[in-house]
Amino acid sequence: MTLRTETYEAHGGPLVDLLVPGSEADALRERADSLPVARLSSRSLSDLELLAVGGYSPLEGFMTQADYRSVVTDMHLASGLPWPMPITLAVSTAEADSIAEGSEIALSDENGTLLATMQVEQKFGYDVWYVDNVSLAVDIRILLKTLTSVASLRGITPDDSASMPVFRGSKL
Repeated sequence: MTLRTETYEAHGGPLVDLLVPGSEADALRERADSLPVARLSSRSLSDLELLAVGGYSPLEGFMTQADYRSVVTDMHLASGLPWPMPITLAVSTAEADSIAEGSEIALSDENGTLLATMQVEQKFGYDVWYVDNVSLAVDIRILLKTLTSVASLRGITPDDSASMPVFRGSKL
């Protein structure tokens, strides 16, 4: 018996690896001690880990407003690559006010353990009306497209097996 293994390219291109090796990590920890610190919620902590190990490839950091809005409205990054959910770093208003765009900050867990550093590319607030109304409209469009496909039996063969092509992403 021959075991065949294949590797596949990560979604959107090469796998992103943001982990810093040994001695470089030590120097980074030392520098992080002098930086402003943003404490991460458990959700943001999970996002940070997935960004660091490439689980969110091709993302190389938290989303900018352009990617955020594009994902909320079209489920695609601003580049057009399909992406299902926004990955943003939420901080308190006080933390946001103390951090300047372009500055470097340290990221810690809720106990204050330093985990990473990042360059703040852009700060923006969540527009709750935009998310509530625009994402609802996207959800309704997806639901209507699904119901139309089911009602017309598009993609279903007479023997009830699926015949849809592999989804490669598209704008709704």
